[in-house]
Amino acid sequence: MHMILLCISFLALVLIPTASQGAGANILEQSSKLQDGSSDSLKPDTKKQNDVVHRHNRGVAARPLHLSRGVEKPSGRVTYTVVLEGLCRFSVLELSIRGIYQTAKISSLEMTMTEMEQIEQDPDYIMLSRQFKAIITELISILELKQKTGGRTKVLLDNVPVHKLADIFVASFEISFEEQLSMLDSVDPKLRLSKSTELVNRHLQSIHVAEKITQKVEGQLSKSQKEFLLRQRMRAIKEELGDNEDDEDDLVALERKIQSAGMPPNVWKLAHIELRRLKKMHPQQPGYNSSRVYLDLIADLPWQNASEENGLELRVAQKRLDSDHYGVGKTSLASSIAAALGRKFIRIYLGGVKDEADIRGHRRTYVGSMPGRLIDGLKRVAVCNPVMLLDEVDKTCSDVRGDPASALLEVLDPEQNKTFNDHYLNVPFDFSKVIFVAIANRMQPIPPPLLDRMEVIELPGYTPEEKLQIAMRHLIPRVLDQHGLSSEFIQIPEAMVKLVIQRYTREAGVRNPACDVTPANLISGIIAEKGVITKTTADGVFDINVFVQRTG
Repeated sequence: MHMILLCISFLALVLIPTASQGAGANILEQSSKLQDGSSDSLKPDTKKQNDVVHRHNRGVAARPLHLSRGVEKPSGRVTYTVVLEGLCRFSVLELSIRGIYQTAKISSLEMTMTEMEQIEQDPDYIMLSRQFKAIITELISILELKQKTGGRTKVLLDNVPVHKLADIFVASFEISFEEQLSMLDSVDPKLRLSKSTELVNRHLQSIHVAEKITQKVEGQLSKSQKEFLLRQRMRAIKEELGDNEDDEDDLVALERKIQSAGMPPNVWKLAHIELRRLKKMHPQQPGYNSSRVYLDLIADLPWQNASEENGLELRVAQKRLDSDHYGVGKTSLASSIAAALGRKFIRIYLGGVKDEADIRGHRRTYVGSMPGRLIDGLKRVAVCNPVMLLDEVDKTCSDVRGDPASALLEVLDPEQNKTFNDHYLNVPFDFSKVIFVAIANRMQPIPPPLLDRMEVIELPGYTPEEKLQIAMRHLIPRVLDQHGLSSEFIQIPEAMVKLVIQRYTREAGVRNPACDVTPANLISGIIAEKGVITKTTADGVFDINVFVQRTG
């Protein structure tokens, strides 16, 4: 006796056949090669070995030809593809257990050559064979037009017996498990041809119906609708194959982010419609990326997310502003205000802005469209109540592309900024919780309507004492750090800084002192002024106090 691989009701078992070796050889000569499906693992399930398992008493003996290992998925699941060569139908005589495997004694159900010759002379068998070949020829003609594979199938008609063709064609159809067992039990060739003719005819009729529906529908479909239909079919095929079983669906994550964004009901409804539209699109389809970026923006905007404020405690605010008094200008004053209020700070630079779309955003119909600077700033700061600095508001310009200053009217008007409409966003956004601080060097360029919506606070220029403190506390430490120095190696007295302020910086701000107060400029200025030569102290530290004393 020899061992072969057996499939009983699609369960792989090792069986001992009772047929003789010669009979097995005849079977191998008449066998046809079939391809099996995939298996998650070659290791048998050893659980519940003692449980009673009800199996079909007939099966197909097969010989394994090839085993290939598939790609391992992130979940650790591995698929295997097994190619088997079918040998014969058989009947199970006895089942037994050998170790972890089940074995069985089987009896072949295949007819001998003499029996088949007698069957082939039967008029009923001849009629059934003609009917089966006729319907198979029609099916092959349709497949040849659709899939260009009819040539290979026609070879089977000329080289394979009709009763075996019935098994081959029926195995390629999607039929129920009960129908598969019924075909397996059809040992009589006439009964097998009758059943297979019925199944092939049913498959052929379904193809005709599908063609009629497709022709009727495709006449009404546009190009994009056809692409959607094909992609839906591809998605269904991938789901059946399990290719996207372990893939992370980023659209699901985007949907969760939209649901948790806290947006108003009307905005959520619009976002939900856009998300459904995005799910129907292919990632490579035009418009997919722009729609995805738009939904990401809506989900990232701080619709209700606000930072906790310290409250309007004047003493706390005064203490904070006083601590920053010698370190602030117009720009950094807004940052100190935000810190005093406990709010986040965002700076929007408007110098040189000429296009109104920089404020209101571009409409999504344009290529390369993007939201305005205000909406983009709120996305970056991630709260709906920041202190927003509108820097250089007096340096905006107007041309044929619009007037940015006019676009700011809606933002700064308390009656209108509750429903600010960005062209890109295309839904109202509430700016009423934002504290706007606009700074400018001159008031004349600011349009009167825009100036009317502001509370103007004029800041005078720095006094010499303020310049001195700013230089000693901020400018000199920063300059020394930029030059790789520290107060341990160079000491600059207040008298020296006062000299620089009085003779070299007369503007209102501190930009020139920041440029003039450098170690090289201080030393070269003193030498040029008094002609003093460099001197160091006993420990090697360069002391400018020496120059001041000797020149004073």
